[in-house]
Amino acid sequence: MSDTHGVNGEGWIGFDLDGTLAKYDGWQGIDHIGEPIEEIVRLAKKFHAEGKRVKILTARVAPRLCGETHATGCKCGHCEEEASRPPVIQEQYLVELDDHGFSVKRTASSYIREWCGKHLGFVPEIVHEKDHLMLELYDDRVKQVVPNKGVLVEDLANYYKSLVECHRHGSSIFTDGWQHYTDGEIKDQAHMFLVKAELPEDKIDFLVNALGFMRMPASIHHHLNYPGGLARHSVNVTHWMLRLTDPFGCKWMKPRSPYRIGMLHDLVKCYCYRPDEQEPGKFRWMPPPFEGHGTTSVITAVTELGIDLTTQEALCIAWHMGAFGLGKDELKQYDAVIELHPREILLTHTADMLAAKVTEEGK
Repeated sequence: MSDTHGVNGEGWIGFDLDGTLAKYDGWQGIDHIGEPIEEIVRLAKKFHAEGKRVKILTARVAPRLCGETHATGCKCGHCEEEASRPPVIQEQYLVELDDHGFSVKRTASSYIREWCGKHLGFVPEIVHEKDHLMLELYDDRVKQVVPNKGVLVEDLANYYKSLVECHRHGSSIFTDGWQHYTDGEIKDQAHMFLVKAELPEDKIDFLVNALGFMRMPASIHHHLNYPGGLARHSVNVTHWMLRLTDPFGCKWMKPRSPYRIGMLHDLVKCYCYRPDEQEPGKFRWMPPPFEGHGTTSVITAVTELGIDLTTQEALCIAWHMGAFGLGKDELKQYDAVIELHPREILLTHTADMLAAKVTEEGK
């Protein structure tokens, strides 16, 4: 609960009735309320015992123009006459005979109060609208979103559930079917991402043919340590960046940014990996011409490919290794740098680690 007190300590917790507190098998009239759903009933009792305000929020007590339970838009004479008058706030009701044979009106809320007294042991306030004092709502129809992010909590829950299932079964965690990409499909996927990164075709051709982007490994002794591994790793990192952008709350300066960062963050490897003449099919490491794994990738992108990078893109690429291998002074610099674009820089590092340590393996 984000605010356990609300405004001036008057906050309340709402519970839907049908389908949440009580079982619902279709509308059977205002006098019928289903059997209690014990798990949610216990929760409502718990909040009440802790002194929290509990309300039932249900459309059963929503005001209508007439006391009849006619359908919306009904054209019968009674409803047309009622519709021509100013709205009268009244609940649905039924007319019953009391123990003495007299006709009495039973409102929807009276049936609900009776049900609550029997199954909850207390009678909460019954409303049909939320207000600014509502802290939480338990409802079988609600779709919760992450505040200010436009992301459904349900989508995040399903995503993390899939991660847990993959871990439970000992399988790699992949998204969007990318574990099934053949080498040919990886080339197509890499080309598509490079286009989305807004690289012109002549730059893509130079990257692929002159720099050998599609032929390089992602590492020598670890993940994807075989020809073509670099392209596959770059695609994997880009996938992770796209998937985690909303959960991380990232604000990219340009739509191309996650594609450009993901595909070019390891551009240094086009210079530092060279075929080993002693062992065909293996590679050896050549020290980068500039200090820093990520920094050399930035310089290569600007000088060799001749493309521009936003400050955000350059910093994400330059610091995509995170704090690995940094000395004391460099750690201070890293702390200062991530203050500029904390979510985006940390996301880049996270995506790189998820790809290298979780979704990929050597060969």
